[in-house]
Amino acid sequence: MDEREKDTRDKIAALKAGLAGQGSAEELYDHHRLAVVALEFRESDAIAGLPPVDEALVEELRALSWQAQAQAAAGGHHEAALGLARRIVQREDSQLAGASWSTLTRAAAADNTGALDVLLSYMWTRGLAGPDGCEGDEDEARAAAVRSAEKGHADGLFEAAVLVGRSDPEAGRAYNARAAALGQARAIFNEGYYAETGDRVAQDDAAAFAWYRKAADLGHVKAGALVGIKCYQGRGHARDPEVIAKYLGLAHAGGFPWASLAEVLGAGDEEIAEMHAIAEIEADDDYDPYGDADEDEDGEDEEN
Repeated sequence: MDEREKDTRDKIAALKAGLAGQGSAEELYDHHRLAVVALEFRESDAIAGLPPVDEALVEELRALSWQAQAQAAAGGHHEAALGLARRIVQREDSQLAGASWSTLTRAAAADNTGALDVLLSYMWTRGLAGPDGCEGDEDEARAAAVRSAEKGHADGLFEAAVLVGRSDPEAGRAYNARAAALGQARAIFNEGYYAETGDRVAQDDAAAFAWYRKAADLGHVKAGALVGIKCYQGRGHARDPEVIAKYLGLAHAGGFPWASLAEVLGAGDEEIAEMHAIAEIEADDDYDPYGDADEDEDGEDEEN
C-alpha cells in the first residue's frame, strides 16, 4: 500500500475513534489539525508529480476532519471554535452556521480575547447568524463588534469603528485610532485618509504618507499603490525610485489596479508609463478598471 494512502487511512481511523467518544476535545482538535496538514499535502501531490490518492478516501478524511473540529468546539476548545467560525464566514456556509450557532455563542461568551465576538459580528452582517439564519442585522453586528472592541481585539475595534461610526462619527474615529495603535492595517489606512483629507485633523501629506506606508507594510495593497504613486508625485515623500518600485510592486503582486488609481490621482499617460518602467512592470499586466479591489473590506472612509 502506498505510504500516502496508508497515512490517509490511519488518520481516518484515528478521527473515527475520536468521534466515537474515545477522544477529548483537545485530542479531537489535534486529529483535525493533523488531517488538515495531510490534506494540504494531498492537494500538492500533482505538483510534485505523484499519482493521486483515492479521491473517496481524501474526501472521507476531509469530512471527518471538519466533524472533529465541530465536536471539539462543542466540547469547549477555543481554537476549534475560532476555526469553525472562520470557516463559516469564509465559505458563507449557512447550514453549518445554524448547526454551530449555540456552540459559537457559548464559546464567544467565554472568550476574553474578543476574537469570536468579531466573527459573530461578521456573521450577523452577512445573514449567517442565529440557529435559523437571518437577513442581516446591523444592530446585532454592531453589538458584537463593540463586545469584541471592549475586549481589546484589533479587528473588533476596526469593525466597531465602521459600524458605530455610521451613527456616531466621533466614537467611530476613537475606535479606529485604537485599532490603528494595535496594528490593524485597515484602521491604519483610514488614519492616512484622515491626514490626507484633513478630516477633523490637520491636513498633512507627510503624515498621510507615513500612515499609508505602515498599512502597506502590513499587506494593504491599496495603501501600497498610494505609497508608490505619491512617492513618484513627491506628495509627502521625496521621489525615491526604490520606494516607488517596492510599493507599486506590492500593489501589483496583490492584484490592485494601481495604474488606474494613478490616473484618478492626476497622473498622465507618460507619467504612468514612467512608473511602470521604474517598477519594472509591464503595462499590459496592469489591472482595470479601478474601483473595487478594497472597497468591500476597508473602513467607512473607503466605502464613500
